[in-house]
Amino acid sequence: MNRMINNVYRYCYCICALVAVSIANTSASAQTGISFESNGIRVGDSIPKQQVEYFYVEEIGDDVVWNISDLELIRPYTVQLFTDSDSFDIRELTPECINTYAFREDTLMLTGSETSLEKISYTQPIPLLAYPFYHMDTFETPYSGTGLYCQTHNIDKNGFINIEADSWGTLILNDDTLRNTIRIHTIRTGATCMYDEDDSLDTRTERMKQEIEERYQWYAKGYRYPILETVSTSYYDNMDLVSCVQKAFCYAPDLQILLEDKENEDIRYSDSIAEAQSNQPDIIQYSVSVSGSQIQISYSLTEDARISILVCNQMGMLYRRESFLMPAGEGYSKTVDCTGLLPGTYILYLNVNGNVYTEKVKL
Repeated sequence: MNRMINNVYRYCYCICALVAVSIANTSASAQTGISFESNGIRVGDSIPKQQVEYFYVEEIGDDVVWNISDLELIRPYTVQLFTDSDSFDIRELTPECINTYAFREDTLMLTGSETSLEKISYTQPIPLLAYPFYHMDTFETPYSGTGLYCQTHNIDKNGFINIEADSWGTLILNDDTLRNTIRIHTIRTGATCMYDEDDSLDTRTERMKQEIEERYQWYAKGYRYPILETVSTSYYDNMDLVSCVQKAFCYAPDLQILLEDKENEDIRYSDSIAEAQSNQPDIIQYSVSVSGSQIQISYSLTEDARISILVCNQMGMLYRRESFLMPAGEGYSKTVDCTGLLPGTYILYLNVNGNVYTEKVKL
């Protein structure tokens, strides 16, 4: 293992466990997973990365075939990883920001980020991945950070993150086929408050913005970094949807093999990838009603769809989460039981084949 990474791991060891990881290695899918040796980020890597047109695929489960092709290139760029000699943290330099990482116990943590507008330090870091991580493994934990906006306004960020290895199978991209691919699904729900020191608590609450982010990453055996990554981020003001930003990235296999990476050179085999899906059309018609603590969703679908449902409060705390596959049809209904939640206003978040819909509901 790279000597510098060993030093990073040693110096960034944290004595308290921040997350609980449930390990389920009883099936054949346990052979598909992520390890620190093969997938841990490494100081000195200069990683070719391509932003591509956003896409969504609904396939989930065991032995899935993800067929991705015709990804339209938006822009290529390079991500560089270097070390902070004072703290032994790892820094990631991208065109938009500088991210700071540290390995704590068996987990890669985001400890800080800096853009042209804001600088955040996470007092309770955001976990990104635990090692090893196999199909059906999952963990969740809160996070929090503070910082400055435009060097003048204070910022508080708080929320929760849930990470799950939800699927494994074969990824087809262009002319290569990558077997033993695992998909990591991350949901981050949070709130951001920008304030001045003399602002009252009520003023700070009024200024609070909400955020829900869904991220998918496809890791293939024999490659250190995820082959594909999609990010869908929804922003809210007073719990009303303001915008939804969706991006996708490709760490091309033929460029990853140019990295000096003995671990993956030893396990790499012929890969391939072909035919991707583009954005899905608006295939759902729905209405939402509330009766007491029950949220009722009536809907119809013009084609088969995977539907994800989240219920969060204005602080970004996730209370309800469901995901299911439904065939095309009419007259469907879904009840989300919110018994036990305090009376108030919540965000109902729907993801239907990659298209995001949100409603503000009052229980």
